[in-house]
Amino acid sequence: MPRKLPLHVERNHVKGHTYLSFRRGKGPRIRLPNDPTSEEFLAAYQAALLGQPAPVRDRFVPAAPGIIAALIASYMKSAEYVGLRDTSKAGYISRLEMLRTEHGHRTVAGLSRERIITGILQPYADRPGAALDTLKKLRILIRQAIKAEARSVIGHQAAEDQKNSVMDR
Repeated sequence: MPRKLPLHVERNHVKGHTYLSFRRGKGPRIRLPNDPTSEEFLAAYQAALLGQPAPVRDRFVPAAPGIIAALIASYMKSAEYVGLRDTSKAGYISRLEMLRTEHGHRTVAGLSRERIITGILQPYADRPGAALDTLKKLRILIRQAIKAEARSVIGHQAAEDQKNSVMDR
């Protein structure tokens, strides 16, 4: 038997998925998180009861430098990504979000050809299109890492040169 839901919360079955919504009378439905035992659900439910907007949680938590999640965040702020059309961004963000959730904790330095093939692309062995798209996004991210590394090296060298020229005086 399904768990009893709080007051004004209803289950909606749409296209094979079950969603939880807050609805008072015939008013608008407010989407709630799917786990009624989670803290996010309780916060969203309290906000809906009070008629306030749901608390917004940050999708992209700042990641430690040198990991794939930080590289994805860096790429999404770059001019290369910002210049894409909205339709292209939708496709990119779905694949990048998958990479971030499944492999975001991995270091960029640890990406070798073998690790990419066995660890990241192997689950897509039965879906060659998805494997190719994932590989394309990885190439973009690796190019972004190389550009970022070059910028930091150039910036570091410029700082060293400036420091040396001050010392020479």
